Amino acid sequence: MIGSRNPHPACGTGILLGLVMWAGVVAAPGGSAAPFTARATDGDRKPGFPNVHQGEEGSRLQSLDLAGIIHWQHARVDSSLGTAEVSEWRRFRFGFNAQFLDHFRFRGRVNLDPEGEQFYRSLSQTYLSFSPHGNRKEDVERFRIAAGKIKPRFSAEHRISPKRLKTFERSLLANQLAPAKTTTFLVGGSRGAFDGALSILAGGLSREFSGFSSGALALASVGYAPSPGWRLGMD
Repeated sequence: MIGSRNPHPACGTGILLGLVMWAGVVAAPGGSAAPFTARATDGDRKPGFPNVHQGEEGSRLQSLDLAGIIHWQHARVDSSLGTAEVSEWRRFRFGFNAQFLDHFRFRGRVNLDPEGEQFYRSLSQTYLSFSPHGNRKEDVERFRIAAGKIKPRFSAEHRISPKRLKTFERSLLANQLAPAKTTTFLVGGSRGAFDGALSILAGGLSREFSGFSSGALALASVGYAPSPGWRLGMD
């Protein structure tokens, strides 16, 4: 992304350089990739991460996969008013996904800081989910019970995975209003074009799992998606 910070070129030109790095590459949904981005997936599609274990039918551990995301950004501005340059590791997460005992899925991620005083920062999404229909993605979407540190289902923009963003970052409004990842109990599912979920979130914040001594928050969401890529919802 390149643009001028001054409407008069004689007064100087500002240059903003954004670099987004992901582990693994895959095209965006529909076969079109967003500008300046390469994407990696996790969950059921993992072109960028190795499959550690793929169990046979009837085995206790059906699948074990490595997963993660690396997102680094750099900005530099040169103008008649001065020069500024900043770099930031926006996201640096690694972990694994597991499917086991025919009905369970586990997702675990840790936030890391390669340039900080402490390499380990905190737990990111880390939770266990159960579905009576099975542990494939479509089974879990049909009905699930989950517990752990879960990203809140708040607003359409905040639901989008950072690996699917077509911009460098979500809007400031979405980041400010969305609840933080905290200990959560969730029940959700879908039927036809309708989906919904009810979550109970712990009021306290912690690098790992927070307790409910500081209170709790209830969050409900309902949605209607008549076609892929289109959803009307309310949280």
